[in-house]
Order: sequence, then structure tokens, then C-alpha cells
Amino acid sequence: MPVAKISVGLGRSLTQEDCSTRKFCFLDQSEYVRQVGVTSMSDFRYIFQADFTATHLADDGESFSFVIRAVKPSRMIKPV
Repeated sequence: MPVAKISVGLGRSLTQEDCSTRKFCFLDQSEYVRQVGVTSMSDFRYIFQADFTATHLADDGESFSFVIRAVKPSRMIKPV
């Protein structure tokens, strides 16, 4: 049975089964610069301006753990 690990807003949550580095990219402002207009990543910078980087992701099949680090000041670049 999936267990929600983190509420990410907009009605989405991440489960242990679908967590990976790519699922945490929405927290990383540098990913918006790299991906918006190139991939299908939606641009939510007008809503989400905080900046985090995933420093640890571990899944041993029984438990999932992660550590995210706040980036200060934020690397957020306002979209044109």
C-alpha cells in the first residue's frame, strides 16, 4: 500500500514508490532554468520561489528517507 511521504502542492503527493531525484527537481530553482521550454516541466516560479537541493535519497525497500538542503539566497530567476 503506497504511503504519501510529502505533500508538494497542487494536489500532488509523492509516494515511496515514485520518489527519485527527478521527482524532487521541482524544489530546485536551477532545474527550472535548465528545463522550462526544453522539457515538459511546468513553470511554477510565479508560485514557488524557495530553493532546495536533494542531498540524500535512500530507499531500502522498507523505508524511504530523504534530506533536502535550503539554498540561500534562492537561485530563482524570474521568468521573462
